[in-house]
Amino acid sequence: MTLLKKLQKLAREEMLGAILRDETVTPQQAIDKIIANTVTAVLDEIEREVGRRMEHYAHLEHERWSNWQRYCHKIFKEGKFEEFLPRWERQINTSFKDLSEPEKESDREQVRPYIDDIKAIITNKRTEI
Repeated sequence: MTLLKKLQKLAREEMLGAILRDETVTPQQAIDKIIANTVTAVLDEIEREVGRRMEHYAHLEHERWSNWQRYCHKIFKEGKFEEFLPRWERQINTSFKDLSEPEKESDREQVRPYIDDIKAIITNKRTEI
């Protein structure tokens, strides 16, 4: 049974149950509750899916770190480490909001694989609904 069918069945049962159990519940209140529960169920499923992706995110982080280390080692081997050190020290001591726009964009590039993966999870859930 697809997520949509499960949610539709839950919605029908819940709306009918709410109306039958509580005469003070208006049809609109029942619909509002069904929508809230449906959204909560979908968000819970997305949260579980993101949690199952821990190994994937750890892989992405290792790749990011490995690329950075290769870059640092290359600079060190080329004898340019002292040239880069002042800039890196400045960046270490600067909050993200105070970085230059190119520096911020560089940090955003590091985050994009995670965001893209989460967006893909959400897109997949949308297709189920």
